[in-house]
Amino acid sequence: QYQKVWDVDCTNPNHTEFDVESANSVLERTTGLVVELDELLSSSSSEEQQQQQTKWNVILVAHGDVLQIMQTGFLRHEDAARHRSLEHLETATIRG
Repeated sequence: QYQKVWDVDCTNPNHTEFDVESANSVLERTTGLVVELDELLSSSSSEEQQQQQTKWNVILVAHGDVLQIMQTGFLRHEDAARHRSLEHLETATIRG
């Protein structure tokens, strides 16, 4: 069933056919989470950490589709329709 959903995603990233959350909704939700985490972790850093420009490392674990959709946002694609054009995420893959 994945391929059927992906085929529709390419032409309509707002669809909810097959009872799925739309790709654009996943994009908005996941990129919002990352922005929220960044703001939270940046504001909670101690003064000493800020002076040393210490960065937090965060690992997000999710289904490959969710991560690829999120990555389309941070690659500045207009919408999530192109998420399947990204390199496939193998199990336990780390991307920066």
